[in-house]
Amino acid sequence: MSATNTGALEQREQFLRTFDQAHQRVLKGDNVRFDTELGKALQAYKDGLPFQVTWLTPESFGQFLLLETPEQGLFNQLASETQFYNLLDQIESTCFLNPANLAIARPFIAGLYESEISTEKHFTPPANWKYLPVEEAVVAYRKIFGSSLKADAVLKLAKEAKAGQDTEGIPVWLKLSSLARMFEVKGDPLAVTDEGREAYAAIVDRFVPEVGKAYRKVFSKHGFKNWREGQLSANHVILTPAGIVTWQKLHETTDDDFCFAPAGANTGSNYSGHSVRLSRIKIVLAENKFPQDCIMTGGTIATQPERMSKFEHLGMDCPANSYSPDAGGKFGYSLDWGWNGGELRFDRYWANDADRYFGSASGRFA
Repeated sequence: MSATNTGALEQREQFLRTFDQAHQRVLKGDNVRFDTELGKALQAYKDGLPFQVTWLTPESFGQFLLLETPEQGLFNQLASETQFYNLLDQIESTCFLNPANLAIARPFIAGLYESEISTEKHFTPPANWKYLPVEEAVVAYRKIFGSSLKADAVLKLAKEAKAGQDTEGIPVWLKLSSLARMFEVKGDPLAVTDEGREAYAAIVDRFVPEVGKAYRKVFSKHGFKNWREGQLSANHVILTPAGIVTWQKLHETTDDDFCFAPAGANTGSNYSGHSVRLSRIKIVLAENKFPQDCIMTGGTIATQPERMSKFEHLGMDCPANSYSPDAGGKFGYSLDWGWNGGELRFDRYWANDADRYFGSASGRFA
């Protein structure tokens, strides 16, 4: 005879209390029967039969969702024993754009990190700032990355897209595959493999300086500082699980060198003053939104540098990226674009810190 308990301290204590109560009733000679799984162990004890009680703890959020009766105590224990960046990855892997899993997970994750919002007045984008019309954006990209970029599909399809009310228009971005070709990067940056991660990091390493060059052509009096220079290997920067899925879906929007956000995007004001990890949770909970990475946000700055030209302009966090400063596997940071000290800056910041100067950039699939 066996009984299984899934490991939360509260459940263990409840089991022991129940067992003790049953034990006392058995000693008194009460005629009691037990029908639950827990009760089977108690009944075996009463009948003098051998039994085993095994404490099992889910090792991941995915395993937690597979439990017949997932409970808050179990989730609290899992969250307390898992590094937050690993837990976020597990939540995104199981729930991002997955309505069935999200329905089960929502009661447990809805309150995660909810207090991580700056109470100070949040910075904002420039007044009335919007993404460039599609035709103008393509022209801007071609000036920076070459006139041979193919854009027939995006010019047709993106013009027909309708931006959601909480967006700043329909942005277009260069595909990762297009950037890989231009930068002569080997491997598929969308592949969920070591080679894919290395290809993506190589693109980031080459792309960031190009953003700086394009920015300084417009604002020659402003500087640009890449604080991550020499620290953008595959052991430093990665796409989050939601970031990978996002890029895969965006690549499907056209068959040329560009992709676009089907229902618009926002450069940070929707999540201004939020920690990146809270933004990531809210994006998952929204069901139809996606996180932007440093390629999307950087592309916006390269083609529209006025978006980030003053200190009071809201900086852009990149919630589709995780970052490890020491390349040691602890991805507790995210990447960001900000403006300070007379220069545009590309840097990293703690994913669990709420800062009024920044907001996570996002987009909408619908």
